[in-house]
Amino acid sequence: MNTMTQDSSTGLWNNKNRKIFFWSILALAVILRCIRFATVPDGINQDEAMGAVDAWALSKYGTDRYGTFLPVHFTAWRYSQMSVLLAYCMVPFIKLFGFNTVTVRLPMVLISSGAVALVYLVGRKLFSERIALVAMLLTAVNPWQFMQSR
Repeated sequence: MNTMTQDSSTGLWNNKNRKIFFWSILALAVILRCIRFATVPDGINQDEAMGAVDAWALSKYGTDRYGTFLPVHFTAWRYSQMSVLLAYCMVPFIKLFGFNTVTVRLPMVLISSGAVALVYLVGRKLFSERIALVAMLLTAVNPWQFMQSR
């Protein structure tokens, strides 16, 4: 019998503890992303503001700020294009809660938190439960991934 193999019903890595680890790490990720997410960083950057104004226009009129009906790409700075996915994700929150910093950033907080769970699922599929939980924890506290939620 391999000494590295443990019965799944005993020890630290039993099924109940795995679930507790998973939900604890996911809760940590959500909490870290929700702390002052409307105020840090202070203000909204230019790209975020452009996407937010386009999302507001979509929620009101079904067009971007230039009048294009249900665009596939937004015109950014009049010379390039910007993805519309985030703006379309903002529309329901703007409709429900109004147009403010919280509703503009809320979709990314939710997507970022979901990405932590996705890292776990991919890690479990490709490697093992333990590696998946470690990868999930590292993703939950990773500054780059954390800033993407802002």
